[in-house]
Amino acid sequence: MAHKWSPLARFDITDEAGSVAFQVRGDFDASMTLRDPAGRAVATITADTRTGGFYRVEANSSRARLRRWWGSGGPYQIVSNEGELTASGSGLHLSLARDGSVIASMSRKFSLREKLAVDIADNQDAAFILAIMLTMHATHAPRR
Repeated sequence: MAHKWSPLARFDITDEAGSVAFQVRGDFDASMTLRDPAGRAVATITADTRTGGFYRVEANSSRARLRRWWGSGGPYQIVSNEGELTASGSGLHLSLARDGSVIASMSRKFSLREKLAVDIADNQDAAFILAIMLTMHATHAPRR
């Protein structure tokens, strides 16, 4: 996955073969949409600044609220209807676990442009998990 964060985001997310898997459009400070290659909205990320910096992530019937968290339990507070989700790591490598099992990991790749590698377990809703991982990265990384 390659992208550059900016207040007005517009980038493609590619799969291992280099084909476009998702397109991301929007304004991270308000709302962003992940679309499949046919242009259908498959996930949304919405900033909810009224509630202490939470972001809402929705895809299909999956919902989550997350924010940077400096307390115990990891760098993010994530509340989901899909079970307990916990995040760990730093800006170079983040992982997401459900009930103690890692379901996704993301790491920064060396490149002139910002490039990330995301690995999502096969039995997971890729759009939902990717939207959570993108939100964690965006709240962790300084925007340009």
